Amino acid sequence: MALDKDIVGSIEFLEVVGLQGSTYLLKGPNGENVKLNQSEMNDDDELEVGEEYSFFIYPNRSGELFATQNMPDITKDKYDFAKVLKTDRDGARIDVGLPREVLVPWEDLPKVKSLWPQPGDHLLVTLRIDRENHMYGRLASESVVENMFTPVHDDNLKNEVIEAKPYRVLRIGSFLL
Repeated sequence: MALDKDIVGSIEFLEVVGLQGSTYLLKGPNGENVKLNQSEMNDDDELEVGEEYSFFIYPNRSGELFATQNMPDITKDKYDFAKVLKTDRDGARIDVGLPREVLVPWEDLPKVKSLWPQPGDHLLVTLRIDRENHMYGRLASESVVENMFTPVHDDNLKNEVIEAKPYRVLRIGSFLL
């Protein structure tokens, strides 16, 4: 199962090895078995056995590997904003464009629960894959944001009302984009 971790949460070329009912069977670069539901195919694509196509690979709730041609904006190597669907005692569940939601664990959220994101808010996240092949959302750190954005040093903006997105919320203040 350790080989699977290399492709989970990433976009890879997989070989189509067969069709079982309405599910395509795919083979990963390390021999991983991956399934593709026909509902996760591009409308204009017809897959041929023996050919390779580009897919995003993710685990379903039971840990089986699945693929989709509907590429999410967020991968394990790419950050983007994801919409919060709901929060519960486990954390915030976000929509990254996959058939299933992704959890940002409560340990990664502010310690004060009243500061947690609300449904409809957006979080700057990437995907994190743990040892058991579970996929989670990971909030962007200050160092990641520093590399993604250029600070604005404009004295004309002092004491002005601006629109910004918080990407980290603390009791003593918030970090804004």
